[in-house]
Amino acid sequence: MISKKYKRNPILLEARHFLLNQVEMADNGHLVALKEWKMRSWGAADGAQKVRTLGIKAKNYYYDPVHINNTKAVYEAGKIMNSIGRMVDFETKKDSVASLVKLYIFYPTVLLFFENEDKELQLTIFTPRSITSGLAVFFSRRKFEKEMDELIERNLDKKEKSKKEKDNEEEEDEIDPDGLQVADTGEKNKKKSLFKKNQVVYVPYDFGSDDSGDSGDETELADDEEEYWDGSNWVIVKKDEFDD
Repeated sequence: MISKKYKRNPILLEARHFLLNQVEMADNGHLVALKEWKMRSWGAADGAQKVRTLGIKAKNYYYDPVHINNTKAVYEAGKIMNSIGRMVDFETKKDSVASLVKLYIFYPTVLLFFENEDKELQLTIFTPRSITSGLAVFFSRRKFEKEMDELIERNLDKKEKSKKEKDNEEEEDEIDPDGLQVADTGEKNKKKSLFKKNQVVYVPYDFGSDDSGDSGDETELADDEEEYWDGSNWVIVKKDEFDD
């Protein structure tokens, strides 16, 4: 039974047909997805059980043409895809080129290359969802980019950039309202500096007593300095050098 997720996305549904070998031969020699149930002569697809139980992994990549326009880039990609896999035609994406790529030790992938609504060159890779699906996508993309090396160059789209920025924000230190200590980020035994590079005087010193009870000499602080416990040592810091 096909889930609502695939019914809402006709491109994903068509890629599912290709990964399940639910295809037939078109007049131009390309494979097209079956629109109705027929007795198939292509046999069971590699990874068919993964597709039926876990679904499909889809990954998008974006490119800029080099010395050619987008239409020419799609045309050249069609010739490249014919050499790295079996050409397939997406009925739901007429102005595109696609190929079914067989990998030696990973499940097959479907590569779909086209110009999207934002006038960007987009490569979408479909593969059965599994523990090795990321590797299947990686090797398929690398094979495609190697053949298209002098025609296109990869860039990061706004979605990938926003995701990357979000990940970076989550990795940054969180500072408490007093601005004096790092909140627990869940990372084991990792302490990151709160101070900007080359702006803080960081001087460990003894505050007066050791384990024997003897009192040492106290360190005099300047007006713009204060004491701070960094978790393992007392340090002298400039009052106005904390990160905002």
